Amino acid sequence: RQSTPTASAVVNLPSQTQLLAASSWSNLEETLEIESLRKTISIDSALDTSTPNFSTERPTLFRERHGWCPYSERVWLALELAGSNTEKVVKYDTIRIDNTGHGPRPSYFGGQTPQMRWPEGQTQGESMDLVKEIDRRYANDSLLSSDPDIQERIRQFSNIFPRARPSSRAAYLFQYNGEPIWKSTFEETLQKANDQLFDGSAPFMAGHDHPTAADIAYAPFLERYRYQLPCLHPGLDPTDASQYPHLARWYDAMDQIPVYGCRIKGDASSWRKVLTMAGFGNAGLPPSIQQNMQERIVWEEAQAEECIDQGLWERYQGNTAKSPYWDVATIITQNKAAIIKDTEKRMDTDASVLNDALVGLVTRLVEYEEGEDFPLYLEEEDMAITEQVAKIAAYLDERMCVPRDMGAMSASALKTVAVAMREVLPS
Repeated sequence: RQSTPTASAVVNLPSQTQLLAASSWSNLEETLEIESLRKTISIDSALDTSTPNFSTERPTLFRERHGWCPYSERVWLALELAGSNTEKVVKYDTIRIDNTGHGPRPSYFGGQTPQMRWPEGQTQGESMDLVKEIDRRYANDSLLSSDPDIQERIRQFSNIFPRARPSSRAAYLFQYNGEPIWKSTFEETLQKANDQLFDGSAPFMAGHDHPTAADIAYAPFLERYRYQLPCLHPGLDPTDASQYPHLARWYDAMDQIPVYGCRIKGDASSWRKVLTMAGFGNAGLPPSIQQNMQERIVWEEAQAEECIDQGLWERYQGNTAKSPYWDVATIITQNKAAIIKDTEKRMDTDASVLNDALVGLVTRLVEYEEGEDFPLYLEEEDMAITEQVAKIAAYLDERMCVPRDMGAMSASALKTVAVAMREVLPS
């Protein structure tokens, strides 16, 4: 596991840091090798509504743009697992669609997410139908979507999860009056899910040693339960091995799948923040869970380091950055103009100051090495800018949405940096 940055008050940093501290964005881009990064077609249609040139060689996935939709996650996960199961990368394009009703939608898309446009030109919907077709086309049926036992477990899904108000952001969580479902109902659901996983020594559905179509069906919803149930009811923990041993083992096994742990799954902070936007006519967050939310923020900061696994990171084929810290640096560098525009509006700070602070933040992310103290201060950096670095790190940590902006492991790296940089702020 990669160690968490510990605060260092030392200002005499190695020569590489001294060079980077005085660098421009072009220097940082060269260090991060931005130009050599693998390019993939990924369009946010709320920002770019023009009609793309659809590939006749690769499929195109239409998924919800924030990563909130669990049905979109099913298909995204199937595409990635199809490649890992066959040791061949499935190349596909992605177009992200606004499902909230507030953002623009492109004229070439109709209906709901997820959908796939296949290379032959036809379009198909319904998440588990898409999983089955992906399994047939790209996974050599390794997802076992046609296996009778797997099909039966998929059918049992509707009998396991409770009746609830429909929501992609808060699936199977709230009653129709806007209040959380009873704790006892959630406990019953978790026990049923635990029983589904009681089958042999292997951790996945039906006793398999790799994820199947049934695991894909359940994964997005159990992922949200993992982080959202503790926000609703104290002491309700789906990963508690003493209560749900098979479910806890399944969570651990899913976390060790590189593409899931590094890129696809959401994190505790994002799923907590999503609850505050749930709505349901009660102006957002139900008052009864406000205190739980504050307690979870403290927990999230304390456990962030546990999410950083450099070994798993290096196993993920989609990674182009050498560490989660470099991934954050790369994402900030690639999106610096949009970040400065957004931050200037919300932090009421001059754009030139924010630019210098972002350079300082990226410099620190690039310089940090496992086992070393985190560089709180850069030589020749004005203290006012150092404080702005701490502020913008905290702002980005709060603003970040996983997996919309980055993967869970990278978001944990950003959170550890934001926590470490607090030391430079006046008490």
